[in-house]
Parts: sequence; structure tokens; C-alpha cells
Amino acid sequence: DAGGRSEADLGLINTLYYWTGDGARTERLFLQSAIARPDHYARRPDLMSRMLNMAARDARMFFQRSWRPPTPPGVAPVPVGAAARAAASWGLDQTGSAPVLRDFNGGMSVDELCELDIPPIDWLVDGLIRPGVFMLVGKPKKGKSWMVLDLALNVAAGGNFLQKQCRQARVIYFALEDNKRRMKSRLTDMKAAAFVRSTDQLRIFTVSDDVPNMDEGFIDSLRHSLTLNPNNRLVVIDTLATVRYRKRRDEGLYDYDRRSFDPLIKLCAEFPNLTVILVHHARKSESDDPFDIASGTTGLTAAVDGTFVLSFDKQNETTVLHGAGRDGDPIELAIRFEKPRWQVLGDPADVIMHSSQSAILDHLRTVGVPQRLTEIA
Repeated sequence: DAGGRSEADLGLINTLYYWTGDGARTERLFLQSAIARPDHYARRPDLMSRMLNMAARDARMFFQRSWRPPTPPGVAPVPVGAAARAAASWGLDQTGSAPVLRDFNGGMSVDELCELDIPPIDWLVDGLIRPGVFMLVGKPKKGKSWMVLDLALNVAAGGNFLQKQCRQARVIYFALEDNKRRMKSRLTDMKAAAFVRSTDQLRIFTVSDDVPNMDEGFIDSLRHSLTLNPNNRLVVIDTLATVRYRKRRDEGLYDYDRRSFDPLIKLCAEFPNLTVILVHHARKSESDDPFDIASGTTGLTAAVDGTFVLSFDKQNETTVLHGAGRDGDPIELAIRFEKPRWQVLGDPADVIMHSSQSAILDHLRTVGVPQRLTEIA
């Protein structure tokens, strides 16, 4: 069947890549094999690319764990790649086989920590978004993508987002649920509304760009890109589901959620000025606490540095942006989507009160006679 043939193809590609270590040679040898389907892969070049990426990932993981370069007698071998980083982070010796005992009595004292000269937070958006990993949660088709695109464009241009000044920086934007036609239309409208003429600081990848997920090397590719250009300060991923790892068969939901975020948290530790914004869907059921609506376990909201939630008050027809994180005060902003941008209305309590008062006055004008409070209610 088709599934069995695809599995056989992937098995052969994995074997060829293991021995050649070269994608082009692997593809050429595979297409010369008896099981190859040249017409099938000519129609689906994305499928061949994906299978080669998976083979490269598997080979890289095998060699990083199992193989070490030959060294002269008496000289300890040096770990390579991810194995070296793992050995260093866990205090292992150069062979990665024996733990080095560490003395934890020498930690920093309270007085030393309080006297430490630490620079202030370098806000990406004044008082709103700082370096770290953040999540934007909301129901589908409620304007999340418009919001993060507005943020990305104005960071790239040094403009304003939700009436707050943005620090100009380079932006990598993964619009992995949108095509180029939709992104062009939105950006054209948004540039006009935000008075942005042009900027080359915003780099966009769409669903047609074959961006790998975390299983296929997304984190390594992102680290490589940030190393090549340190001016990248904002990465937007729309949505989390498009890049996260595939769930393992025996993996708990909490562990899966944490495994999806931990590489991004470590990446921000490597690049202290980096901000990562992940767009994530809300679950269908409602909650009194807006931060409980994120689809998934508490491992999501616990892992990130901050969470923003778009909630809609049906009774008062008001959208509220809630924000909370490890640093800074919680925020609540009443906002309204006036395509193509979100506009700030003010404090939600004031906006809702004004809305209620307007509804009462409209009702009284309609009935045309005085009424008791019970009748108005």
C-alpha cells in the first residue's frame, strides 16, 4: 500500500544517508534503486526534501551520541556538537562518561546578589514586551495573527504597538498557517495604517517555504540564523503547533508541552536580547481565569516568561488583552480591532462602565418614558 511504500522509501533513504552523509548523493542513489518512484517524487519535491531532512536529523543524532573522533593514546576525546553542550551543561568530563563532582557551597550570598550590577530590562516594547519566551493565546479567527503581524512590522520599523514605542530591531516571522497572497494583502493594509513606508528588517516565511519542525532541525536552524545575524531580536512563530515536536507514544501531555518549550527557553538564554512570541489556540471550554484557556496543560503557561490572552466579553462586546509574566505588573487593556490594527480603548472597567451607561441611555431614549431600576435591568 501507499503507506508501506513510503515507509520503505524512508528506510532506504535513512540507510543511504547513514553511509554517505550527503543529501544530494542520497537522493541520486535512491532514485536509481529498484523501489524508487521518480514520477511520484517529481510531483512532490517537498516530500523528498522532508524525508532527506528526517534522515539527516537521525544520522546527526546517532553520531552525536555514539561516535567520537579518533585521538592519540592518553588524550581524552572531545565531545562534538550537541554532545559537547550537553556534557558541559551537566558537568561531565570530556569523555561524557563520568560526572565531575561540584561544590555547591560556594553560591552567591544575598548581599553579593543585591550588590550585583545588573543592567535594567531592555524592553522590546516599552513596558509591555521584554526579552524571553512569550505566548499569545486566543480563540481561532479572533485577530491573533493580525496582532503579532502588527507587532513584527512596528518592531522592524521602530514604530508603535498598542500605543507603546517599539525598539527597532530585525524580525524573523514564521507565518506557517498563511500563504504569500494573504500576507501580502495584510502587510499592504497594515503599512498604510501604521504609516510605515518600507523596511527590510522584517523577514517572513510562509506555509510554502517548507520550514522544518523541531524534529527536523528547526531549533538548530534558528540558532544558526541568530548566530549569523545578532541583530535579530524578535522571532514570531504563528503557530506553535506548526513547529513543535511530534508527541511520543508513551509521553505524558505535561512532559510533551514542556519538551516543546524548553529548547526555546534555552535559546533565549544563549541570546539574552532575544524575544520569542508563540501564537497558540485557546481551548473551546470557557474559564473564569483567562489564563486557563490555553489549549494544553499548565506546562505551557508555566514554562514561558509571560502569557498574553485575548478574551471577548460577550455581554459588553469588549475584547480585553490580559498579560502576566515573571517580571513586571499584570496588564489588562480594553482593545478593539479596527482592521488592520488593534486599537487601545483604555482600562476595561472604564470602557465596560461607559458601554453599560450608553446602553441604558439608548434604552431610555427608545422607550421615551421614565422607568424604575428593575424595569431597566
